[in-house]
Amino acid sequence: MSNQAKRLSDCPAERLAQCRAEAATFNDEPNFKSDENALEIFFKLMAHKMAKSAAQGRSGWQQCSQEDLSRMLREHVEKGDPVDVANFCMMLRANGFSIAKPALPTVVPVVATVNYTGYEPANHLDWCAPFSLQRLADGTELVDRAHATRLQAEVSALQHRLTIADQRVDDLEKDKQRLDALGGNFWDVRHHSAPLADTGDYTGGVEIVGRWMDKPHERVIGEDYNESLRAAIDQAMTADAYPPARPEYPELDAALGEEHWHMNPCKQGHGDVGTCGGKAFCHTCDETITATTTQEAFEQWNATQPANPK
Repeated sequence: MSNQAKRLSDCPAERLAQCRAEAATFNDEPNFKSDENALEIFFKLMAHKMAKSAAQGRSGWQQCSQEDLSRMLREHVEKGDPVDVANFCMMLRANGFSIAKPALPTVVPVVATVNYTGYEPANHLDWCAPFSLQRLADGTELVDRAHATRLQAEVSALQHRLTIADQRVDDLEKDKQRLDALGGNFWDVRHHSAPLADTGDYTGGVEIVGRWMDKPHERVIGEDYNESLRAAIDQAMTADAYPPARPEYPELDAALGEEHWHMNPCKQGHGDVGTCGGKAFCHTCDETITATTTQEAFEQWNATQPANPK
């Protein structure tokens, strides 16, 4: 190949004539035996095609999108001219694009169109469609039902995957907010367990603990006795700026007050006791009784705990 390519004219008509003259030098017996000759010949073929298109008023590929150029490239692959394919590859590369992935079909391909133009029925029976079906209107588009069904199934599957992905993104975003709250506020996470009466089993809980300059310096701002760290953090994230020593449950306290629910101290004499979520427990030593309902846990607690421990 020559060290310096010949400059083409800026005029489309002149450029076309120039490219035709260049192509005439190898139209009879082009020599593709060496890489250098093959590249030079193919370049001239590409330039001739570009000049011909420019002379016909086609331009603007520099402003085309990656999707449009990639679509036209695939269309010309089907047409079978490698020179056109090479020119579209050049356009993509010159614009800094790679070949975009093909978009999913949004409509069902039409495989045929009803057209009665020029048709004259031999008799009235010809107007009747086979199997007593009604005659289709002129211009009706026919589609492949099996292909349409496959496309609908693919769309449904993609939509299902998208819904799951969206939910996963939402869950991860919530977990990120929880981690940011833990790290940004320097909260502690404390796990504790307590025996379930005399069953030999244990129940666990989790607490979120924050620190303040004034007393009490440590305050439980989130808790969950079903061992859900997320639930405990969520409660801590909604706590007041200066919360009490432990979370308060006014509605539950009001209900206990109306029913005259008075809890005896635990077996070790601690008075910081309470009930919640089917459990009766001591906040100090973690002594716990679990029942089907909170009221049953309360009744079992008072039945097994002395009113005045020694």
